Amino acid sequence: MGETQSPPKRLRSRQCMFVLYPESQETAIKYAQENFPCAWALHDKDVHTEKAYQAYIEKNGEPPEWRPGDLKKPHIHFVCSFPNARYFSGIARDLGVPVNTIRKVNNLYKAYVYLWHMLDPDKYQYSKDIVGSHEFEEPSEHAGMTQMEDDQVQILLDMPTFDTFNELCRWAYEQGCWATFRKNYSMWRDQFLERQRMREMAQSLQERLALQERIAALGNSQKVTDVDGFGIMADSLKGNF
Repeated sequence: MGETQSPPKRLRSRQCMFVLYPESQETAIKYAQENFPCAWALHDKDVHTEKAYQAYIEKNGEPPEWRPGDLKKPHIHFVCSFPNARYFSGIARDLGVPVNTIRKVNNLYKAYVYLWHMLDPDKYQYSKDIVGSHEFEEPSEHAGMTQMEDDQVQILLDMPTFDTFNELCRWAYEQGCWATFRKNYSMWRDQFLERQRMREMAQSLQERLALQERIAALGNSQKVTDVDGFGIMADSLKGNF
């Protein structure tokens, strides 16, 4: 379905999709349609498949209440494309749904045309006319993977500071950015080293500021040793030597 994936912890992206049910989630549906840049479509003719039936039995050890060929509950598919990356936890909070309801979209075009099953001939073929939208620009066929990489770069540029490079690697993987991280490994390594240098400089500055506060607190008659081992003497005493 448009190459989606469940979100790891603290995932964010400009593109996502989710499914809501009219029978119990009208408030969330209305909120998304009025506040999110999105496209949506009601699916009320989808049926359960034999494959899904067997998968359910394998997972749960017993058959479901439905049978292959039975209609699924009517549901609405949403595809969102935000101007900036958003945390999925925030999107879920806005809708009042669990965070695992929100799924990352790796190919916006495929996710969009899934709204009427254009690329899924084995499923019910809806008319494109069922698609509604709000502040959503219809994606081109070539928009998919480039946009996914843009999302990953934006997340990586906002990386926090880590103590070790291994921690950074693990974080990139958990954020769903491993492909872009691995492709540009040297660049992100340099980013990590630069952040380390900046942190060390900030720590050194803080130490020197703390030293100046100690001098002021001890008074002009005291001698203090700085972080490099050199003696520091108050200006008022220097004329005596």
